Amino acid sequence: METNQQKETQNYFDAFAKDWKQKAQGEKLHKVNVISQRNGYVLEVIRSRSENIKTLDVGCGTGELVHDIARMGIHAVGVDFANEMIKEADEVAKKENLSTAEFHTGSIFEFPIADESLDVISANGFIEYISHEQLNTFMANSYKQLRKNGSLVFGTRNRLFNIVSMNQYTLDEIDSSNLEKLTRESVKVATISSPSELLGVETVDLEPATRKHTNTGGIEVTTRFQFTPAQLVKMLHAHGYTVKELCPVHIHGVSPVFAADHKEAHFNISNLLSDITNKEKHNRYKVIPFASSFMVHAVK
Repeated sequence: METNQQKETQNYFDAFAKDWKQKAQGEKLHKVNVISQRNGYVLEVIRSRSENIKTLDVGCGTGELVHDIARMGIHAVGVDFANEMIKEADEVAKKENLSTAEFHTGSIFEFPIADESLDVISANGFIEYISHEQLNTFMANSYKQLRKNGSLVFGTRNRLFNIVSMNQYTLDEIDSSNLEKLTRESVKVATISSPSELLGVETVDLEPATRKHTNTGGIEVTTRFQFTPAQLVKMLHAHGYTVKELCPVHIHGVSPVFAADHKEAHFNISNLLSDITNKEKHNRYKVIPFASSFMVHAVK
């Protein structure tokens, strides 16, 4: 059954498909291109693999990632339940004659995928819009659909960032008595050399299904779940995955309130920090507590 959260999500992305495409292509002045950063990490994972025959992008939006993968000569499938998004994606694929790109409108939970048929499954800006039960189903299904040594790569909103965001999210964590556990996990994340070190970390509870979030990024969806690195590492471990790496996305050198007033400064600082961690990958974990989202790469 489609939840109110998913109805809001579908309505938003159908209405703002062209605006989302502009964001993805970096056409917003002094706007950190989170979509590009997430997609770039997926491409980094794909390039690091020895074999990529077929990939699946869940919640593919206007299809930029699928297009990029198809340009590499890889069979790339994109699925999204926002029909207007798929129309935009299909238009580009046909215009460029990307024969290895294919797009489908619908729910990933109803889309037929054969077991052990995929090398990479990616999902950027997806898990925040589904229930915790659906997230567990998605992880279990993906495990079956991936070939041995296949990669599950996805992005998530970072709950650890609430500690330093200095806004309503911070106050909510204080009121819920979560600040100490989040801070302890942040300290641990900043000092690890492998995600497996997070398996023993005590985490806060997952956000309740009734959680209402303050609007961020102009996305008009009431509930957009956040997760901590340790929460996801534990969930993936329970499904049989090994988490290979975590990667920060949209690193903040200043609070969101300051960033809103000084967009160019925030844009330059954030991109500088991103460039540094792309060159010095051993430093990625150190800045995850200061990133508003992060990527997870798990292997079957």
